[in-house]
Amino acid sequence: MGHLVIVAIVGLLFLGQTQSDQDVYRSWSLPFWVSELLRTPTFSDKYELHFGVNPYYQRGDFDGDGATDVAVLIRERGTRKIGIVFVHRATRSRHVVGAGSAIGNGGDDFSWLGVWRVEPATALTEVRAFRAEVLFVEKPESASALLYWDGKRYRWVQRAD
Repeated sequence: MGHLVIVAIVGLLFLGQTQSDQDVYRSWSLPFWVSELLRTPTFSDKYELHFGVNPYYQRGDFDGDGATDVAVLIRERGTRKIGIVFVHRATRSRHVVGAGSAIGNGGDDFSWLGVWRVEPATALTEVRAFRAEVLFVEKPESASALLYWDGKRYRWVQRAD
């Protein structure tokens, strides 16, 4: 009985919080070095975190340098378009796809995104000797693609529609 009371109290506390309060708590799960790069005015004035898909970020070696990079769901503040920012750990660089920056059949708004996950380099058979991990993105029961780093920018490879 005591456990139910505690669960009810915690639930009521969360109901009393605004969405932005909850978003702040969710953002704390990002690695610190990523949060630091996303809080810079040049980035945070234009984009905000988007929590519409769980998980809202993925870890992988997207640029193939052996360091773990992070892909985070974002929303462009002005247009409300959804996208992904890839943050490369070694170079501390940010690369936006969607959220106003078109890529392949994904367009410039990833509001269709319902499933995403990191796949091994072997998932990308189109590029020989590819060693980095790729990001699988999908509109459930519709289309999917792989996003990969070509050394200069992110590319789109359609999988199914």
